[in-house]
Amino acid sequence: MRDIPAESDIELDDRERLLIEAVVTLARTLRDERDRLAERLREVEYELQTLTIRLERRSEPAELSAAETP
Repeated sequence: MRDIPAESDIELDDRERLLIEAVVTLARTLRDERDRLAERLREVEYELQTLTIRLERRSEPAELSAAETP
């Protein structure tokens, strides 16, 4: 005779399936958020590099004239 799963076994399987689906959805959401934050970090790093270059260019003439003065 075949074993027929008890109703509680079916409920457990459904709960396990729902839990697995929830974990998968959460993992996707976290991965997407990580990718979004990584892209934003790249943008901020680029902005910082640009600002650093601008700041260095502004300070160069002052450094040159200070070095030229005896």
